Amino acid sequence: VEGVNIKIRAGEIYGIAGVEGNGQKELAETIIGLRRADGGDIKVLGKSVKDLSIRERRDLGIAFIPEDRHKQGLVLPMKVWENAVLGLHRKKDFYRAPSLDVKNAERFCRTVVEEYHVSLSSIRQAVEGLSGGNQQKVILGRELSQNPVFIIAAQPTRGLDIGASEFVYSQLLKLRKEGKAILLISADLDEVLSLSDRVGVMYGGK
Repeated sequence: VEGVNIKIRAGEIYGIAGVEGNGQKELAETIIGLRRADGGDIKVLGKSVKDLSIRERRDLGIAFIPEDRHKQGLVLPMKVWENAVLGLHRKKDFYRAPSLDVKNAERFCRTVVEEYHVSLSSIRQAVEGLSGGNQQKVILGRELSQNPVFIIAAQPTRGLDIGASEFVYSQLLKLRKEGKAILLISADLDEVLSLSDRVGVMYGGK
């Protein structure tokens, strides 16, 4: 990524288009903290987050919908309820030293399942047994339940059917209406153009 300068406003979707492999993934991972920035700065509501941990960035209101839900969004052999609190498990609602408060975590998961229309047989089944669309809904419910101010949505409908894709679109548009700032990264040009208020194209890291 070279000299990328983006300002994303509250209540808008900023879409990044372009052929994959031109820095989109690196940009998203640097913002959330999976990669360390060599220079420049990253600010959320005027506060620099460049030197903060992923946990600290999330606590400030950054949500991350990764492009690869299997490698970065979920732990496939783990139960649905466990995946629903990944990254949230140290919050006081779910953590009772020295272990998780399973009852509260399961209660939260049932709320996610209901609000995001996740189709499953049990919250105690392995998340790998769900369809791709329902796996994505688990991620959406987990990330968006914390009332974030900024959402990174990277390839949010990859591998999903039309129904699941439309659900994801409706959630992003709802968030925009609520005044959230959203960075949408997608290789689907129609998706970018139909959802975004402004569009940038990445090529060669610029």
